Amino acid sequence: MNVTQASTGGDSRRYRDLLDVTISLASSSDLKAILDAIVDGIIRVTSCERGFVMLREENGSYAMYTGRSREGIAWDESSARQISHTVVQRVVETHESYIAGDVDQIDDLREQKSIVQEKIRSVVGLPLIDTQQLIGVIYADSSFIIPSFGEGDRDVLRAFGAQAAVAIARARRHGEILDRGDRLEEQNRQLREQLVQQVASSGMVIRNKHMLDVFASVEKIAGMSSVLIHGESGTGKELFARAIHSKSPRRGGPFVAFNAAALSPTLVESSLFGHRRGAFTGADIDKPGYIEIASGGTLFLDEIGDMAPEIQAKLLRVLQEKEVERMGEEGRVRKVDVNVVAATNKDIPRLVEQGKFREDLYYRVKVAQLEIPPLRERREDIIPLAEYFLRGFAEGRKQPVPAFSRDARQFLLGHSWPGNVRELKNMMEYVVAFPDENGVINTDVLERQLNSSAPAALNTSDADASLRQLVDRYEERVVRDALARNDNNVSATAKSLGLSRQMLHEKIKKYGIVTRDG
Repeated sequence: MNVTQASTGGDSRRYRDLLDVTISLASSSDLKAILDAIVDGIIRVTSCERGFVMLREENGSYAMYTGRSREGIAWDESSARQISHTVVQRVVETHESYIAGDVDQIDDLREQKSIVQEKIRSVVGLPLIDTQQLIGVIYADSSFIIPSFGEGDRDVLRAFGAQAAVAIARARRHGEILDRGDRLEEQNRQLREQLVQQVASSGMVIRNKHMLDVFASVEKIAGMSSVLIHGESGTGKELFARAIHSKSPRRGGPFVAFNAAALSPTLVESSLFGHRRGAFTGADIDKPGYIEIASGGTLFLDEIGDMAPEIQAKLLRVLQEKEVERMGEEGRVRKVDVNVVAATNKDIPRLVEQGKFREDLYYRVKVAQLEIPPLRERREDIIPLAEYFLRGFAEGRKQPVPAFSRDARQFLLGHSWPGNVRELKNMMEYVVAFPDENGVINTDVLERQLNSSAPAALNTSDADASLRQLVDRYEERVVRDALARNDNNVSATAKSLGLSRQMLHEKIKKYGIVTRDG
């Protein structure tokens, strides 16, 4: 091999070029951009006319990723492989750089047909080594003799190859991370879609991520002996109870729902535990209770927080001993096999502290617990739910399904929904009858329904709420509705409510309302 000592000036230029290329390699984590920079860099540092980069594939072969001339003309891979074969093969075998300033001095190169035909006079091959593994080869050649390839120049080229290998390895790892992230994101997207379909098959409409997570946990807890569901009135607790039953091993058994709210203790006891003929006035026949009827399946007890203490004690016995005693049949017990899903909108731990709910029963019914957020905390669900209910009511009336105007959508999203999904469903049942001539439901129809049902929507029957809490809930609803009517314009909303902007901003901050002003 013809080797001449490099001049100090040549060394200095190549070191400057190396520094510039190294900076460009360090500034990117995109593999294509780095490979392009490497090709440009090898051409610049060696003064060659063209170059390419080959990278090792998983099967051990080497694929050309990018190649071009100094003028930016793409280098055909077939031609590049034919010309570079001997040099690339030697670099792969030795893991050492191969530099020929004049190929006429190299026996196995000057006789190579492709090199002769292309009139190649100088070649450079550099190994790309990362963590002692060859990951690729840089190749460059020229039709003229490259001068001044001394030991200093070789050091520059070795440094260039090392920097290039580091940049490629870094970009590949970054790409793998992104690929894994993309794969995970795609897997998560597919799982969410599957979950949405499962939700739909359970008669629910959910888009909110937290609610989807709640639903996903249903399958895990479905086989448990008792589950406690907590959430405000109207959030859909019974639908979740049915989903728990349908995913449990008891899905083939009965699902029996019972609401204990506003019923006398005697009626609750008779309904749940059953009675013997003559046990009380009006008990004309022997009758099993809902617990017996649900045996082999699931009993859903809604508003368990309203149960009288004596009923709580009998229910605890059912859960612990798996037996029931009918009214009027003291001393005779009947074995039952039932799972219980209980629901409440009450703060049960607080009732326990107040002595209104048995602590042992509380822990017995909450083997697992689901917390259902109110509709105002999952606004992604509002429009899909509204459209779902609207479509159902329209089909029931055998009429075309109306659409919401843009303002109507904004109004629905801005409302605080104190009555939750139940309130939304009732509203849709009303407004489906009042589309305009274009089949569109406008804001005025929503406002009319809301104003006509305002007292019921306040949910003032919540015994746990103080007067201050009820007032705050009403005030929040008024502010949200006013903002929705005014397209979230704070100035217009303040004017409509007779408030200063500062006072309205204070209320917006108090209730955590998001506006166009942030």
